[in-house]
Amino acid sequence: MKKTLKPTLLILTGLCLLSFTLTSCKKHHTTPAATTVTDADGNVYQTVTIGTQIWTTENLKTTKYNDGTPIANVTDGVAWGNLLTPAYCWYNNDVTNKATFGALYNYYAATDPKIAPAGWHVPTEAEWQTLVDYLGGAGSGGKLKEVSATSWLDPNTGATNESKFTAKGAGRRNSTIFEFSKTKAIFWASTNTTDYVLFHDQAAVISTIGSPQMGYSIRLIKD
Repeated sequence: MKKTLKPTLLILTGLCLLSFTLTSCKKHHTTPAATTVTDADGNVYQTVTIGTQIWTTENLKTTKYNDGTPIANVTDGVAWGNLLTPAYCWYNNDVTNKATFGALYNYYAATDPKIAPAGWHVPTEAEWQTLVDYLGGAGSGGKLKEVSATSWLDPNTGATNESKFTAKGAGRRNSTIFEFSKTKAIFWASTNTTDYVLFHDQAAVISTIGSPQMGYSIRLIKD
């Protein structure tokens, strides 16, 4: 009787151990479900985890704060250049640029906490630097850029988008002038009027200090 049961017990024990091991491995390697975030206008943004951070993969395009209050849409260049209050615009004041490039915001808008949905915020300089450092430093701009002829001019140097950040060349507003469409992506940080810049003809990402009246893109990071 013992000789008959022993192999059976060994097989059952082995199967139990295998089942436990597989279950443990699945728990350890579970990939979090993809998340989205919705702004006050109802725009839905995809997100991506990069290192320990979660970022939106599209430029902000909201025209309202998270309490429903409208953000001023300023189209006149002289008025824009003299602003000391929050504002946004579309590149060339053309709303058809919204879908691809999102909106351009001045620094006063970028630093208002209500511009982001609850649980999200405009990244600080330190959070941007964490992203850049994680991807390999100043030469990692290509890892952030979308590989697309519709959002960057040729040559889109070094573009791989391996981070899935999907940066697009949205350009900027400089008072009365709209410039750098498909040649630069410029993102606000929420500290020290710092911005982070990507280029169509370089694989670099650099930080500069901008004027509060500049119109740049915004990406969001999860709290």
